[in-house]
Amino acid sequence: MAKTVVTPIKMLTDKPHVRIFAEGLGRLAVDRRLTPTDKNVLLFLISIMEYENLLNVTQKELSEGLGIVQPEISKSIKKLIKADYLRIVDKNGRQNIYQLNPHIGFKSRAKNYNLLCQLWDDESQLDESLEA
Repeated sequence: MAKTVVTPIKMLTDKPHVRIFAEGLGRLAVDRRLTPTDKNVLLFLISIMEYENLLNVTQKELSEGLGIVQPEISKSIKKLIKADYLRIVDKNGRQNIYQLNPHIGFKSRAKNYNLLCQLWDDESQLDESLEA
């Protein structure tokens, strides 16, 4: 017989966590533009994501963490940006600071979610109009 264990929410909130949305996870699973390496890079990035979906990590750190050569990391990140999973939002010296698409996953206060999605969508619309 299956048994369900429910953990009170207050016990979960003191551990690092990210909300992943089923629709975004499904999108990632069926996205044929991405290789398994690209998906592994994205999943690793999600696991180390900071608040407001920010990713302040070097390609060297990703390479070491995943055991993948740096040129492959670079190619994967470019593909993830093109596929609208990531975006470059700032620079720290020569290092890019990325942000995860909030429609895929989210790490912040719940009250900030709608604002973060709106900013993402507005930027996407701006990018599309510049490409046209």
